[in-house]
Amino acid sequence: MARRPRGARRPAVLFDRDGTLVHDVPYLADPELLELFTDVAPALRKLVTAGFVLGVVTSQSAVARGLATIDEVEAVNLRLRRLVKEQVGVDLGGVWMCPHHPRFTGPCRCRKPQPGLLLDALTELAGDRSSSWMVGDRTSDLRAGHAAGLRTILLNHHESHRSPGRPPRVPSDVEVFDSMGAVVSQILATTTSSKNG
Repeated sequence: MARRPRGARRPAVLFDRDGTLVHDVPYLADPELLELFTDVAPALRKLVTAGFVLGVVTSQSAVARGLATIDEVEAVNLRLRRLVKEQVGVDLGGVWMCPHHPRFTGPCRCRKPQPGLLLDALTELAGDRSSSWMVGDRTSDLRAGHAAGLRTILLNHHESHRSPGRPPRVPSDVEVFDSMGAVVSQILATTTSSKNG
């Protein structure tokens, strides 16, 4: 792989956490309950090989609701980073977390669909917006991605307990995939097409 010039911006893929990379456990506070979807590791490995830097942006209102502490959520995020390191062989560029909820803590810039969390992640990752992506399982992920100037993909994971197919209230022009492998194939195909174009 060609060495990137010092200071150059990198293509990034930002992922939602629950329901996207890991099984969705409501208000997850126990690290032992965190489990990667089975197709995540090989898919992330392909992105890293292609030169993408990876980050996670997650809204965790359990903190605002008093159902989990910051330390508990950070312990869950640490386990996520360890699992990715063990199973993918790379370090996540970071995990950015919003602990707020407007009903309990008032409005903030970081809770999706606001783009603040994504913009912070891109800044710290030296991510290039024009070649970066947001992947999530909710319309709030898509809206945050659009607001941050990223391309977006919705993942309705076949391993989740949701109904298969296009979720309700998802715009017809949004691409929806049922596996992380399909998501990554689309990202890589689009990236190759853009380079060749």
